[in-house]
Amino acid sequence: MQDLIILTVLLLIFAAIVIVYLFEISTGFVFFTLSILFLLTGLIETKEFLSSFFDETLMTIVTLIFISKGLEYNRLTEVFRNLLLNGTKRYVLFKLNVFSMVYSMFVNNAAVVSTMIGILRGRYKYQRPFLMSISFASILGGMLTLVGTSTNLIVNNLKMKSGFPTWNLFDFFVIGIIPATVGLIYLAKVPLQLFGEADTDLKDKSSIFEVHVSPDSKLIGKSIEENGLRNLKKIFLGEVVRENGELVSPASPTHIIQKNDRLVFVGDKEDILSVGILKDLVVLDTDSSYLLKNVNEVMVSDESDLIGLTPKNAQFRARFNAVIISIRRGDKVFYKNIGDETIRSGDQLTLVIGDDFNKSYTNDLSFVHLEKKVETNGIMSSILFLVFFICILILNLFGLLSLFKGTLLVLVFAFLTKIISLNSLRAEIPYNLIMTVGSAFVISVVLKNLKAPELILSFLLPYLLQMPVFISLFLFFIFVIFLTEFVSNAVAAGIAFPFALSLAQGLSTATEPFFLVTAFGASASFLTPFGYHTNMMVFSIGHYKPSEFLKLGLPLTIAYVVFVYVSILYKFDLYVSF
Repeated sequence: MQDLIILTVLLLIFAAIVIVYLFEISTGFVFFTLSILFLLTGLIETKEFLSSFFDETLMTIVTLIFISKGLEYNRLTEVFRNLLLNGTKRYVLFKLNVFSMVYSMFVNNAAVVSTMIGILRGRYKYQRPFLMSISFASILGGMLTLVGTSTNLIVNNLKMKSGFPTWNLFDFFVIGIIPATVGLIYLAKVPLQLFGEADTDLKDKSSIFEVHVSPDSKLIGKSIEENGLRNLKKIFLGEVVRENGELVSPASPTHIIQKNDRLVFVGDKEDILSVGILKDLVVLDTDSSYLLKNVNEVMVSDESDLIGLTPKNAQFRARFNAVIISIRRGDKVFYKNIGDETIRSGDQLTLVIGDDFNKSYTNDLSFVHLEKKVETNGIMSSILFLVFFICILILNLFGLLSLFKGTLLVLVFAFLTKIISLNSLRAEIPYNLIMTVGSAFVISVVLKNLKAPELILSFLLPYLLQMPVFISLFLFFIFVIFLTEFVSNAVAAGIAFPFALSLAQGLSTATEPFFLVTAFGASASFLTPFGYHTNMMVFSIGHYKPSEFLKLGLPLTIAYVVFVYVSILYKFDLYVSF
C-alpha cells in the first residue's frame, strides 16, 4: 500500500511538470494546487504545510526581492549607464556581463536583467547581441553567493531542516568562481553576429494603418460599439485622431465617431475588406511612424495573473485602460485575433495606453515595464541604501546578524528614506514565487516523509554501489540540470534534495557534494528559455528562437558542468577514487 501511495505521488508530481511545460500554466498555481491536494489527503500535516509557506527562508527571499526593487531604479542607474555603454559593442557586452554577474551576487536576477534592459534601450535599437548573454551572466553570478539566487536559499533551508549546518554567504564562491570566469570568457568571445540584428521596433508598418472617415460616412454620429468596431476578428481599432489633431487613445467603445476622424487600426490591410461597414472608406497610404504615439511596451511577468487568460477573458481594456496592439513571443509576433490569444509569461505586449497608465500601473506585478522609468530617490539616499545593504551582508558574513533580520532592517531603512513606499510594496508582493517556493518545501517534506527516494534508490543502489562515487555524483548532477529545464529552479531543488540526501546516505559518502550539485544543477538553465525567469524575460524582447538558446547555451552548459563538477571533486577529495 505504501509503495502504491509513493507511486501515485511521483506520478502526480510528473503530471504537474508536464502541465506546466506543455500548457504554460503558472508554476506557482499548479504546484500550490498539488500541495493542497497533499494536505487534504493527509500526506502532510497542517503544521508542516503552514510552516512551508511561512518559512523564514521564504520570507527572506521575499524581502530580498523588495530590496532588489529599491536598488533596481535609482539615480545610480544613470551613473552606471554612462560607464557601461562607452566603447565598442564587444567592450560594452563584456562590461554588461561583468556588471550583471557581480550585481547578481547580491540582488535578485530578474531585477538585474530588468535594469540592464532599461540601460540598453536608451542606447541600442538592436539588443539581440546583448540580452541572452546578460541573462546567462546573471545566472552565473547568482551562484557565487548564498543570496544570489533563491535556489541556494531553498537548498540551504532543506539542508538545515535535515540536521546539517547551514552555508555561509560565500561558501558557493569557491565552487562557482571558476565556472563563472570561464563562462564570462566564453560569452565575451561569442560572435556578435550570431543572432543578427532583428528590428525590435514593434510599430510595424505592415500591421498599423489608418482609415479616413469621409463627411458622408455612415459611421458618423455613432459610437465605436454601435458601429460594430469593438470586437473585430482580425483587426481592431487602437485609437482615433480628430480633425483638429486631438488624440483619443485608447479608443473607448463609447467614443462617437465624427467626420474627418482618422481611425488607426492594427492588423492586415487586406482584412479591412472583411469588415462590411469599412469597405467604402479610404485606407490612407501614409507613413505609420507617427501613428500610435501613446504606445508603451511591457513584458508579462512571471507573477502576472494574466497568464493563461486571453485579453478578452482578462477584460484587459477595462482593467488597464489600455489596448494590446501586438504580442511578441520569442521570434513570433501576433497582431491578428489578439483578443483570443492566450497570454503567457515572458510575452512582450505593445500597448496603446491611456493617460493614467504609467502612473497607475508602474508597480503592477502583472508587467515588467520596458520603457525608461522615472527615478524617485536622490543620489545620496541611493548611495546610503546601497552602503547599508552591504554593511548588513558583512554582519551576516561574520555571523553577527541573521540574514532574515538583516534584510528586514534594510527594508525598514528603505521605508524611512522613502526609497520604497508601502503602496509600491503591496503591489510588489510576489505571490507566484511564494506559491512556488512554498510548494517546493511541501513536495520535499512529502517525499521525505513517504521515504520515496529510498524506494526509488532501492532499485538503483545495487548498480550504483559498483561504481565510484564520483560517477553517481555526475549522473545526479545531470538529472538535476535536466529537471530544471522543464520546471522552475525552486521546484527542481525541492524535488531533487530528498533524493540527494538519500543517495549520499545510501552510498555511505559525504552529503555536501550532493547538496552542492543540487543547488548548482537547479540553477543551470542555459538550454531553453523556459527554465529560468531571466531567460523568459529576454526571450521575447530579444526576439530569439528556442534553438538560439540551445546554440549559445549548450557549450556554456558543458563548460559549467565540467568546471563545477571538477571543483566539487577537488574540494572534497573525491578525485582520489579515479
